[in-house]
Amino acid sequence: MKLSNFIYKGNIRHRRYTPFNRKFQYSTFMTFFDINKIETMFDKSLLWNINKRALIAYYRKDYHGDVNISLDQAVRKTVKDKVGVTLDGPIRLLTHLRYFGYCFNPVSF
Repeated sequence: MKLSNFIYKGNIRHRRYTPFNRKFQYSTFMTFFDINKIETMFDKSLLWNINKRALIAYYRKDYHGDVNISLDQAVRKTVKDKVGVTLDGPIRLLTHLRYFGYCFNPVSF
């Protein structure tokens, strides 16, 4: 199966019973893409940009590792250093980008 870039949508639900009974649910979406193809993905739209203000933007500094190397290189280096495994396939990221200049990204996969 060939994976491409996608926008996934879903729902976030949370419920707490103590100290007070509270719950919420809201819809959300996340982008999914091959991190080695960021430049080609973002050059196809006037609304998206890399490391520059835009309606939707990818900023390298919002993600893992040394900002002076690509995210792909940083992830591969960390896996090699921590686990001793050399990754040889594509690395994909499920995340929130910056929207209207703001980054709220509590988790990326």
